[in-house]
Amino acid sequence: MPSDLPQRARFPEDSPELCVTFFTCVGTGIAGVADLQTTYPAAVTYLEAQAVRYELVWLDNGSEREVLDGFVRRGAQLDKLLHNPTNQGLFHAANDAWFRGRGCRAPYVLSLEDDRVPRPGVAWRVPHLRHSLAILQAEGDGVLGVRLEHLQPEP
Repeated sequence: MPSDLPQRARFPEDSPELCVTFFTCVGTGIAGVADLQTTYPAAVTYLEAQAVRYELVWLDNGSEREVLDGFVRRGAQLDKLLHNPTNQGLFHAANDAWFRGRGCRAPYVLSLEDDRVPRPGVAWRVPHLRHSLAILQAEGDGVLGVRLEHLQPEP
């Protein structure tokens, strides 16, 4: 079946440098994949333009299993799909995906929550991710994170 989602050049990724996580839930007025349908394609398109090996981990809190499986059938290429049967909250989900050995294998994490939908007009094509990873690798324990922002050019 042809996919309506962008495809990754390398899937699955054997040796990821970056773990990109998606968190979705029910109970907040957003059911399952409502925003993921926008976030996932934008993220894959952006990541494919970067010189970085990445894995995609999706953790869902409380959606029906059919909702998750349906998104995968559409062509989502996920290295891990985790599911908690009830909404246990974002911090519990982050711990599951990042620290408890259920999700990420890569040393660095880029978190994309279900409500972090790219804004129209934001340039996702700029290769900031490779630069961010270089900062993290060079600084070791001195830098805990890098925030990616889209800045408007000065007039």
